[in-house]
Amino acid sequence: MTTTYTLNTISQLIQLGTTLSRSWFRGQAVAHNNITPRIFRSEFALQRSVSDNLESTFINLFKREAPVLTKNVPKDDDHISWLFLMQHYGMPTRLLDWSLSPLIAMYFVVSTAQKKDGELWAIHPESLNKKSGDNAIFLSRASIVEYFAEESHCIDKIILAKKFNFEETPQFPIAIYPPVHFQRLAVQLSTFTIHPEPEKGNTIPELLKNEKELVRYIVPAESKHQLFDDLNALCITQRALFPDLDGLSHTIVDYYTRFLAYTPPKPPHWGKS
Repeated sequence: MTTTYTLNTISQLIQLGTTLSRSWFRGQAVAHNNITPRIFRSEFALQRSVSDNLESTFINLFKREAPVLTKNVPKDDDHISWLFLMQHYGMPTRLLDWSLSPLIAMYFVVSTAQKKDGELWAIHPESLNKKSGDNAIFLSRASIVEYFAEESHCIDKIILAKKFNFEETPQFPIAIYPPVHFQRLAVQLSTFTIHPEPEKGNTIPELLKNEKELVRYIVPAESKHQLFDDLNALCITQRALFPDLDGLSHTIVDYYTRFLAYTPPKPPHWGKS
């Protein structure tokens, strides 16, 4: 069971970020105590039951249609780049999004589902990768990353492991730095974990049981509104995190919905100089 606390205020969030300065953060608008990649979640259980490999089907369909819609597609055998592209455009993959910033992660907790409790996760990525025998964060071209990317539509995992000179098939999720091909990845300070199909004993909460390695914070519904306003005051806005016209429009509407009757307050002070 992952250690779980409650987080209510922006000051607590800042304290969390300065204390866990080497952690990655993931925000979820609804608290469901689960950090499973979307392709493996219950929402696709029925489809997986009638498909030999739903994940492979999604990938192949996306790869077939994407070149018609954009010129910037990876090479056919660049499996990890295809997964990043799919994740960027909302396809379910075995990737899970994290951020280096707790403020950015919290935005995704409080910006939607305002009547429901949310949750914020903090992970120490090096501790996760130690389970796979490495103390560093993997880059996207590391053999183990390419293994997991290709495993997404592989029939024989043993043969695939031999291809990458692994004595055994990799079993555990790993933390990776992505190539920054999209502006959104840069502004959201994005990082990722990539996962094998979940089995007993190989999920992140099962692997990282010490709160120094993985901790979860419930964000009560009644705290979301104030946290959202505080994040906006710190310029953590839709416009900042989604640098396009949609993000700009949302930020303008939010500002004039929430902050129109603004009177400059007296500034805080900690002694005159």
